[in-house]
Amino acid sequence: MHSSVVTFGALITLILAGAPVAHAESEDLKLSFGLRAGYGLPLGTARGGEGHYNMDLDEVVKGIVPAQLDVGTFLGSRVYVGASFQYAVGLAVSSCQGDCGVSAMRIGLNLSYHHPWSEKLSPWVGLGVGYDFLDADQLPSITTGQLEPTSSYGRLEGFEVGNVQGGIDLNVAGPVWFGPYVTGTLSRYDGPDARFHSWFMGGLRLLVRR
Repeated sequence: MHSSVVTFGALITLILAGAPVAHAESEDLKLSFGLRAGYGLPLGTARGGEGHYNMDLDEVVKGIVPAQLDVGTFLGSRVYVGASFQYAVGLAVSSCQGDCGVSAMRIGLNLSYHHPWSEKLSPWVGLGVGYDFLDADQLPSITTGQLEPTSSYGRLEGFEVGNVQGGIDLNVAGPVWFGPYVTGTLSRYDGPDARFHSWFMGGLRLLVRR
């Protein structure tokens, strides 16, 4: 998993290194900025294994409300490379009593292709990798299946093996674009009982494209 992140990072570095070739000689790289907001659903299992209770992600958090910042550059008019930071407030499950705070965070690298369908419409698809964090006041025990304070667990974190993204950008004015997006991730938290889990997210994105 670590090698996939390194490989993807190296690929983006190589693309950026060759960016001047993709631009006119008089052009410099220009940063583009994006802001996303939406809603996400938890899928899969955070921890578990033979002889243990599975810690399904939807037993930890009912859903998340993510906000994401994207910073990158367009190579030519169609290929985007960049980095992202996402922070999400989690919605506690109904079985949680007492302190039930939940939050999630993702950092990553992204590569996407934007098709200029028209001057005002640009559908896009992309791939990415990164790192995934989850903080919760209570987590289900893999030995009892009951929610317990997380002092004995600490933060859950691990590599995001990959994600798939897509959306439609609509030109609002000049460099400003706005439209819906969806993202699906595949991650695995560190630990001997780790299992694969996913976040499926959708919402709206504001993009200042330069």
